Amino acid sequence: MAWPAVTAAVRLDAAADGHGHTGIFSLDWTLESRLEQYGVSLTKAQGGGLFGGRAALSRPGGGGQESVVLEASGLAWNKRQAAADALAGHAEARLWEESLALAAKGARLLPEIQEAQVTVNLAPLWAGMYPGLVWHRLFGPELSPGRAALLDAFLRAAGKDNPWNPALTRRVIGEFLDRLAGFEPDFETLAQAVIRGRNIGFEPDWWAVQNLLWERFEARGACRPLADLLWFAG
Repeated sequence: MAWPAVTAAVRLDAAADGHGHTGIFSLDWTLESRLEQYGVSLTKAQGGGLFGGRAALSRPGGGGQESVVLEASGLAWNKRQAAADALAGHAEARLWEESLALAAKGARLLPEIQEAQVTVNLAPLWAGMYPGLVWHRLFGPELSPGRAALLDAFLRAAGKDNPWNPALTRRVIGEFLDRLAGFEPDFETLAQAVIRGRNIGFEPDWWAVQNLLWERFEARGACRPLADLLWFAG
């Protein structure tokens, strides 16, 4: 959690004894360039409630210990909202990584499309891999025509009003910006990603990418094919 002058963070050890965790509690005072670290021990309350239990802080050098009881009723609304927001961000990042890993395997396992086939078998079970599959389709190696046709058919259908699209768009735009900021951008690969995206109905707002193309390259030279795909050129 962060405030204008200080950031608080807890790093817990991976191992736990079943009743709690130990780790490090850090306070980073940004205006003073000062970092404080304490040992922390979290003990679960009976019943395992999310906000229940006790937290104990050990001062550096073994200079004493302070503890506080954790209760949901004692946590201010804005603190609970901040905790919920942090959890949502952590969950999105974790689900994204899982989707990428599973989608990489799934894309390799897909068979060729069959006559009259309109999507993958068990399509609802593939839905959770949608963001990862889009990413691999945009930036991954080309599939054989039959496998590409099957995956594209699924992604076109799954992408309609998909709740993952806003977060996926941010990641894709960020990837384009990172690659274009490099020393020698691979414009051909990025142009290919735009084409693949359009084939599956993934067409984000390219405004930030267009601006960077113009600022760095004036949409000319090697980047011209990419600029043309994004509806502008110098």
